[in-house]
Amino acid sequence: MRYENRQTMIFVSWLLGIIVVLALAASLILAAAGRERGSDYRAMQSVISRKTPIVKIDHSYHLSRSVRSVAASGVDRRGHRYYFIFLPNSKRAYLYAASKGKSQRFILNKAKKAHGQHNDTSINLGWYHGQPVWEVAYRKQNGDCSYLLYSFKTGKQLSFIDNL
Repeated sequence: MRYENRQTMIFVSWLLGIIVVLALAASLILAAAGRERGSDYRAMQSVISRKTPIVKIDHSYHLSRSVRSVAASGVDRRGHRYYFIFLPNSKRAYLYAASKGKSQRFILNKAKKAHGQHNDTSINLGWYHGQPVWEVAYRKQNGDCSYLLYSFKTGKQLSFIDNL
């Protein structure tokens, strides 16, 4: 085998080895993050089943802003809607009757009226600066992302980050 071909093979082998190691590292990091989020949801569901009137969970949410939080919305035996926010690091939990805050649908409609209709819209309930908030995220036609924060209790827009 010629010297140039051998050097090329060694280079390609090293390059493939580095790519494989990076892919394994990335998959391990993602798996660890998934386990942490999964354990947060299991802890939240345990608290919900033991300490709240919620018997059926409709939606689950995850928000990491000033603190990591997981949340859920659900109904009790009579059909009354509740929102539950759990802060896994501090083990604090907050239960709100739907009548004490704004609904997911209300916030989405408010965001669409104020900032236009977008196809790739997501919403999350969580905790930010000591209060429950709705976070609306959407992707614009040009590919940029925008984030809106609304107060859960009042529906007032708290923050708007555009064109990320």
